[in-house]
Amino acid sequence: MSKTTSFAGQAVRWTAAVLTLLLGVGALSACAPLVRERTLPPSIRTVHVPMIVNRTSEPGLEERIVVAVQEEIMADGRLRLENRRRADAHVRIFLTEFSDRPLVFDVDGFPTNRFYEIRGDILVEENIPGRPQIGDFRPVRAEHYYDADPRRTTFDPEPRSKEEIYRKFAREVVLQLLTGELEQPDEDPARPAAPPIIDRAGIRGSELRLF
Repeated sequence: MSKTTSFAGQAVRWTAAVLTLLLGVGALSACAPLVRERTLPPSIRTVHVPMIVNRTSEPGLEERIVVAVQEEIMADGRLRLENRRRADAHVRIFLTEFSDRPLVFDVDGFPTNRFYEIRGDILVEENIPGRPQIGDFRPVRAEHYYDADPRRTTFDPEPRSKEEIYRKFAREVVLQLLTGELEQPDEDPARPAAPPIIDRAGIRGSELRLF
């Protein structure tokens, strides 16, 4: 074998190796999640999350999800929880839809797989006189598919599957809070205003203290 042939063979092998490496890097880049930039003003470092407004027909959602949201904020670490007087902003959450639908049925018509979905909106208000909104309402949606057939080893009991959808919704709330589209408030007079928060004593204008 001549030196020319040997060098040519090495060049082909090096070229193939480089192309393989580049393709691998490209594949990894395509699979990597895109990091969303923060849109919440940097002056907002602490937040207060009052009791959620539950507009769905599912009772008790507000109590479970508000705890999940607070836990996710602490786990994320970019914001700190604070009481309503000292927080830089208040995060108001409105639940608008909760559904639990069957997706797959067996030959006997028994639902073997089901689907949870929660929809809502969050509104961020700066904690200064007048409570100006930081952007408009930000929509939040989460879904969870689960195995509803107790005859299967993959069966997902209802309490566990519900906790999972609560957790997913809470993660989406934190994501939208920090990186959601920061648009100007909608001036459409037909859009209903956010209702005042009412505490357990039923006093309008006050907020439920969770801390």
